[in-house]
Amino acid sequence: LGMDMNEREPTPPWAIVLVVVAALVAVWIIGQTLGSVILLFALSVVLAMLLNPAVRLLRNLGLRRGWAVVVLLVLVVGAVAGAVALVINPIRNEVQVIQHNLPAYSHQATLRVNSVQHFFDSHGIKVNVHQRLNQGVVGLQHWIGRLSNNLLSYSLSVLTFLVSLIVVLVSTIYMLLDASRIAQFAERLGGPPAGALLRRTEHTLVQYIKAQVLISLIIGVSSGVAMLLLGVSGIFPPGETFAVVFGAWVFVAEFIPY
Repeated sequence: LGMDMNEREPTPPWAIVLVVVAALVAVWIIGQTLGSVILLFALSVVLAMLLNPAVRLLRNLGLRRGWAVVVLLVLVVGAVAGAVALVINPIRNEVQVIQHNLPAYSHQATLRVNSVQHFFDSHGIKVNVHQRLNQGVVGLQHWIGRLSNNLLSYSLSVLTFLVSLIVVLVSTIYMLLDASRIAQFAERLGGPPAGALLRRTEHTLVQYIKAQVLISLIIGVSSGVAMLLLGVSGIFPPGETFAVVFGAWVFVAEFIPY
């Protein structure tokens, strides 16, 4: 009775453990139920943060936020289309070269296989290269057959991707249009530090993506130039023909992990 009413007994450790476990289970259930929705929302937030500095720049030039968002989207779509147009023609030409030279490549491959088989036979190595190669071809045919049989599921996956892309783009546009109100709402909830955190996160994210794109671009261009030099010097003659395809692929493959 003499205990101060303001004093509280310490929370027992087992209660803390139960609360933590319950919170983790709740997060897991929410993630399983709304995982895809949360992922799309997160992608929209990232895209909005990446594009918002450009919107601010356009607003400083005198455009209203709505028009700034429209102009930015047009510029982004135009830049992507222009980049694809610059790369697609060389890639298409190089693919046509591959198709045209396919019989020659097949003949060279046959000569290589015969040479390897002769080497094994002359050294007493009991390996049937032709049989192993045929087994690989049969396995490839089965794999292609499975792809054809699963065409419906792949089509549904593509449709799901397109719907998700539309949802992300629409959400990103709304976030760009309401960026100022979102920042004000965050400041009302968490005070000035919340707004500062949003601005700091946006700046860091933009700088990080810019750096990774630059690194991937340097690596892709360097790889393409190296392939071109190998082709011109005669060390690897096809390198001169397929330098653009190789450089573009290296850029994409380098950027995928980020």
